[in-house]
Amino acid sequence: MKTTVRTVLIFVLIIAMTSGLASAEQISIGAADAYSRYVFDMKDIHGTHFTLYLLAPNEQRVTGHTWFGNHSRVFKGSYKAAIAAPGSSRAATQAVTLFGIEDEGWTEGIFDMDDDSLQNSAYMVRATNQGEPDILVVTQRMYATSSVMRAFFIADGELNLIYWQSLGGDLSRGMGTSAGYPLTRTDELTFQTRTHVRSMAFTGYIYYAWKLDPARRTFIGISRIEGPGKRPQ
Repeated sequence: MKTTVRTVLIFVLIIAMTSGLASAEQISIGAADAYSRYVFDMKDIHGTHFTLYLLAPNEQRVTGHTWFGNHSRVFKGSYKAAIAAPGSSRAATQAVTLFGIEDEGWTEGIFDMDDDSLQNSAYMVRATNQGEPDILVVTQRMYATSSVMRAFFIADGELNLIYWQSLGGDLSRGMGTSAGYPLTRTDELTFQTRTHVRSMAFTGYIYYAWKLDPARRTFIGISRIEGPGKRPQ
């Protein structure tokens, strides 16, 4: 009987998460709990608390040769987010892509559950002031020393991707960061990222400051500071 129930839950989740109607699909809280890699309490900009699930019915354990440690617990899958309103018995799957580049169809994520450096992880940056939302950050390692992070917050009952606007005005869906360096809050709606640069002109760290504009759902670049490093003589 348990096997039959589990099979039905997997089938329902696959239908809900691949139908192309992600934001309108509903799954039970029981199914969301059963197949979530992460579960967060997440507050929107108005202070309302939601439950956020990161789940994948096709999640598999990664074995064999990887760049992770021999004893790491590594999982991969086509992860999707779902959120449940306070007191709800169902969670709504979300249309946003957590990983990769949508144009290339690269959406599979990898989580190393024993990686303390946040290179392959999801975490929450908590609001510290009234009128600020909690921010979900999902990172994916690209190289040995760098990762790409994506940030999200809840507005109007839905999980929204936060864009990044550089000092030059360019918009992107994700931001490169040094492996193990998380998005950090430095002041009200102000955040910092760090990137390691290795080039002929400069080798070292560059710190970027960002101001969150909730209405535009965008981090606005406000400063760039070179950290410890060296330039050619």
